[in-house]
Amino acid sequence: SSAAKHGKRSGDHMLRGRALSNLSQLYLSKDIDRAERLLEESLKEKAAAQDSSGLVAGLIVRGTFAAARGDFGLAAHRYQQAVRAASQLGLRYEQAMSTYNYGRALQDGGKMRAAMRFYARARKLATPDDYVDVLQLSLNALGASAFAAGQYTDAHQFGRSLLVIAKRAKNQEYELGALHMLALSSLARGRTSESKREFRAAIAAARDGNAIEWTVRCLIDSTRSVTKGVLGNPDLIRLRQIAKMEAIRRRYRIAAGIWEMVARQSESGNADQDASDAFAAANNCLSHYRNSVPERLDLYRKWFAWAWRVRCCDEALRALQR
Repeated sequence: SSAAKHGKRSGDHMLRGRALSNLSQLYLSKDIDRAERLLEESLKEKAAAQDSSGLVAGLIVRGTFAAARGDFGLAAHRYQQAVRAASQLGLRYEQAMSTYNYGRALQDGGKMRAAMRFYARARKLATPDDYVDVLQLSLNALGASAFAAGQYTDAHQFGRSLLVIAKRAKNQEYELGALHMLALSSLARGRTSESKREFRAAIAAARDGNAIEWTVRCLIDSTRSVTKGVLGNPDLIRLRQIAKMEAIRRRYRIAAGIWEMVARQSESGNADQDASDAFAAANNCLSHYRNSVPERLDLYRKWFAWAWRVRCCDEALRALQR
């Protein structure tokens, strides 16, 4: 980059080191080997400049690269190094974020219980200085982890905390995620009335924010039942009714998303004609939008894959032709 070249010409090791670090992250999805070479060169420049905070940031990026390669054990080690270095240097934000990343790497490596401890620690570190991004990441991870572990009361509490932070930060994605977490954890606890009220709030907020995926997700999950703390599958009869009503109200993208769920659930129940009809209904809904080409292509891929699996060769061919 021009900044890295300028840093080299001027002998500014800090500028060059940070510019190379930024450049390395741009190459992460394109050429990870080159990205890692650039990062190592960046770390040498930062060391020459005695750029302590830059070196900690480099350790964090090392962890990110290891995670991108699927080496979560190495990623956790890198993040742990970053946590220690940041703590020693008094870099509170970097310590909090690295602690969260350490938990994420542990979770990706299958160590959920250990991950939850570090999510909680990251939240604790981020609270005094109100590091909103770390708080949102940590609370979201804590809620999801608690829900997965069947700790629905804890999940509900984390959802409440996340909702407060997300509203203050005006972060729609986390706000909707928190509302969904509240409704689903209430449902799992058998608190049907509370869950219905929370689902209505989540659906209304998703509609107001034109968040199609969240609207679809909340509508689908609102049809689930619970037996002895175990959530059941979405109710196909109710889903069909909702999809038809959404289409009548010209909310075609929402209707299409629900029809896709009907298709998936019908497939798992070996109801081939129902699945075929649902794919066709989803396609019909998306056809009302000229700019829905990416969504329709995704639908056709799923339609073809399903038809091929169930040996409906003619239908698979038609999906390809679309």
